[in-house]
Amino acid sequence: MFKKVMFLFFILFIATLLFVSCSGNSSVTDNGSNTNEISEITEILEPNTNSNVESFSHETGTLVFEENANVEDIEVGEIVVGGVSDAAPEGFLRKVVSKREENGKTIFETEQATITEAIKNCSYSGTIPLDSLEPDSVWYADGVKRGKDKSKLGINVDVSVVFYDQDGDSSTLNDQVKLEGNFKAGIDLNLDFNIDFFSLERFEISTSLTRETNLLATIGMVKNFTPIDKDIVRYFYPPITVPTVVPIVVVPSITLTAKADGSISAKASYGIVSTEENMVGALYEDDNWSKISSHTDNFDYNSIEVEGNFEFKAGVGIELKTKIYGVVGPAIGVDAYGKASAEATITPTSMDIGYVLKVGADLHISAVLEVFSHNFLEYTLGWNIFEKVLLEDSFVLSYIPEAIISTPLDNSYFPYGANINFTGYGEDPQDGTITENIVWKSNIDGYLGSGTPLNINNLSLGEHNITMTVTDNDGYSDDATISVEITGDGNTPPMVNITSPSNGSAFTIGDIVNIEATAEDNGSVESVKLYANNELLTTLTSFPFNYDWNTANLNE
Repeated sequence: MFKKVMFLFFILFIATLLFVSCSGNSSVTDNGSNTNEISEITEILEPNTNSNVESFSHETGTLVFEENANVEDIEVGEIVVGGVSDAAPEGFLRKVVSKREENGKTIFETEQATITEAIKNCSYSGTIPLDSLEPDSVWYADGVKRGKDKSKLGINVDVSVVFYDQDGDSSTLNDQVKLEGNFKAGIDLNLDFNIDFFSLERFEISTSLTRETNLLATIGMVKNFTPIDKDIVRYFYPPITVPTVVPIVVVPSITLTAKADGSISAKASYGIVSTEENMVGALYEDDNWSKISSHTDNFDYNSIEVEGNFEFKAGVGIELKTKIYGVVGPAIGVDAYGKASAEATITPTSMDIGYVLKVGADLHISAVLEVFSHNFLEYTLGWNIFEKVLLEDSFVLSYIPEAIISTPLDNSYFPYGANINFTGYGEDPQDGTITENIVWKSNIDGYLGSGTPLNINNLSLGEHNITMTVTDNDGYSDDATISVEITGDGNTPPMVNITSPSNGSAFTIGDIVNIEATAEDNGSVESVKLYANNELLTTLTSFPFNYDWNTANLNE
């Protein structure tokens, strides 16, 4: 059965939907008042009648009722409002164009009606808490999966998205542009509208968005990079009945999109962590649109590496879309991003690089209100919510390698004729570790040899300044020098070195500190004494020279 009603209050079947809506036991008042009231031609199907819908097609508008559905009183020109059913999972709001009986069934040909045709007067304000709803289904792109760590937020995904791969080989990483990390979000949909005498006077749609991100953008050496806009997760939610004077059926969905754009001439990477609270949306009132925007955030960076000129913007966007009675409705999207750029000044021996790391968010709204009123067409709004500098700095990247002598130690003593092992290497920003193109010289004996290691047993008596020269592939070189003394009496001072803990290590009073030392001599080592603040800790007489120092009695 159905019945024609002027006022009707529908209790929402989802208990978490909070609302203040048009409802009622009001009496009919003069036109132009804002008493909650449906149109005289609006028919709201009773649950029993709604369950007798056999089929409904949005494409053709054909609405078929089973036998004995008791829809005889529905006439051509009237508006039929149906709730969620197996045959119409998104409900329907249709105007009857024709009616016929066929094999005991009642068949209506219909066209899409509008909410302002069905409702004469109504005010509604409510929130749909999507964060607490379980989606019907979730789709994940390759490289994206449900987040492993626990979160109170409904959206939690681990992301590993390759925007671009120069050679198409996933095993070579230096030519890829990637976004990796974790993205969490909680989102609610807020609706507020006022219909006065079949006219939509006010419409507000906004979203309360909480976001937590920990993302790393990695930029390899690539050419011809083009903007990327890639869906990575889609959440599909069940229909929700909004309890206005007529039941409005809303089907929400949420899409996460990984986005990147930029001009790349050098390798770079940057990581950003953030927590954000947003209230964003749009308000239609007095024939004009205006934005709704409030924002609080806490941003930080956990890494940044820059090797030259580039400009890059990447992040994860979240878009909430709606369908109302199966018709595309308003959508709200917020694209948060990290934006990094660097400019390099090249000199003969170095590259001076200045860089900036910014964070921000863009809002875009598609205000599709055709289901509310024929007077509205799709209206698109977009603006930047905020952008701010997170980090700005500069550094010098030297082309010159750094020469490092590993052995022997500076100020070493050796007897004449001893075999001395010289080892070293170079560190270069472009070439990495250099173990070739190494030359050794003495200020007394001149050229000693090349490469590493180099064994020498014929150094002259005296104090030598031993110089190791490292040359990189671009012809830039660097020197390192140590002092080595060759003695003639066959007896040299012993050499001692503390290998653990490393110099500068920090401990708490009460800790047990393991001390490891090495001692060398051209003869034998009789003992090694360890001191702390000029006080003897212990005397070690045999190898290994190790000692566990209890710092409990050490004064702060």
